[in-house]
Amino acid sequence: GTLMAGWLPPDHLIDTAADYALKRLKEIYPPGSQRHEPLLWFTDAANLIGVHDRQIRDAINAGAASPIEGEGRSYLTAAQIQCIRDHLHRNSYKKSYLYRKPAGSEPYVIAVSNLKGGSGKSTMTAHAAAWFALRGYRTLVIDADPQGTTTTMMGLLPVLNPPEDDDEMPGHPLMVGHDESLFTVFDTEEIRKPRSTFWNGHKEPAPWNMLDIVPAVIDDYYSEMVISAKKGESDVPFNLILRKAIDTSPVTENYDVIIIDTPPSFSNITMNAIYAAHALLIPVPPDTLGVQATFSYFDKLDEIFEELARLYEDNLNRLEFVKAVRVRYNMQPESIDNSAMVEAVMKDILLEPVIFESKTYRSAAQYNLTLFEGLSQGLFSRRLFVEAFSTLTDIFSEYESAMLDYWAGLRQEEDK
Repeated sequence: GTLMAGWLPPDHLIDTAADYALKRLKEIYPPGSQRHEPLLWFTDAANLIGVHDRQIRDAINAGAASPIEGEGRSYLTAAQIQCIRDHLHRNSYKKSYLYRKPAGSEPYVIAVSNLKGGSGKSTMTAHAAAWFALRGYRTLVIDADPQGTTTTMMGLLPVLNPPEDDDEMPGHPLMVGHDESLFTVFDTEEIRKPRSTFWNGHKEPAPWNMLDIVPAVIDDYYSEMVISAKKGESDVPFNLILRKAIDTSPVTENYDVIIIDTPPSFSNITMNAIYAAHALLIPVPPDTLGVQATFSYFDKLDEIFEELARLYEDNLNRLEFVKAVRVRYNMQPESIDNSAMVEAVMKDILLEPVIFESKTYRSAAQYNLTLFEGLSQGLFSRRLFVEAFSTLTDIFSEYESAMLDYWAGLRQEEDK
């Protein structure tokens, strides 16, 4: 008898859709196309490194970087700023301009998480990664959200299904292959080959891996099944697979900080991200449903932590810094009321800075860019960029301080 399989999508639909998606992508991103590196002012470089503009110019005169000449002003790429940081660090007797994790320790992991879709998780992840990279840390992004927004913001294409080598339409340099994605990490319990991003520099590369990514592909939806299938098979509890991969893969020795974007649900993938993390960043949107989702997030998290600690011996999270940030707030009555409620309920963990809804994020998001590329492409004014960047610095420097404290603690342990 014939095997009944229930309804199956027609083959021609699957093939035609994949071909169409690929053709369209090639029109938008012709092979050979690269994302433009963000261009920043000398003042930005000085602020990021913590020096005077004069020291930036001295380093340039000493040959540390060749600025890019624009209309009436010179610019530095993100990678060139790291070349200058490296030069200043090597030629400074008193001050350190470069901080690294203690040798042999795992990278510091920050997960960005909330139950509500559209709460600004991917935007926060991409900007946190860019900020830490600009501050000189060797940064890895893990895009654990199969929608792949962060992957796209990092200049790669998380397509439907990467083409096979023998396809009539061969691959595309910006495409993500199966073996590079998070799916493979869960399958093999190892991070093998993160992808470099445009942040690392084309003409004048940064002196280290400034910003790499374990990208998302649509296949990551299968990761849920892989993790479920591993329950009972692997020596590692299902919620600690990603932590094991981060802590034991030889490649992660090359990173100081890892930022993880999570799916908007309490899935196996999300639990892996939370249990891999030392710090958690929770974006709280201004709408009532978003606020409710955030409150229930903590309630559920509490239950899950207790249940897993009961099921498995020593199965504890390693979170030591958990903060919430209000994002996309505006002057509408609902937003103002909810902001006050969030402040009252979450005062113990709420960071003071608020990210307001603004043209900067809206314009950049339209093209899947961060603020840094948005500025270079003239999508908004320099003044708006400086305001937004200053708020991001207020938020992410809190996480930087927590990371430096954590490293100091590890070094003290070593000295004992």
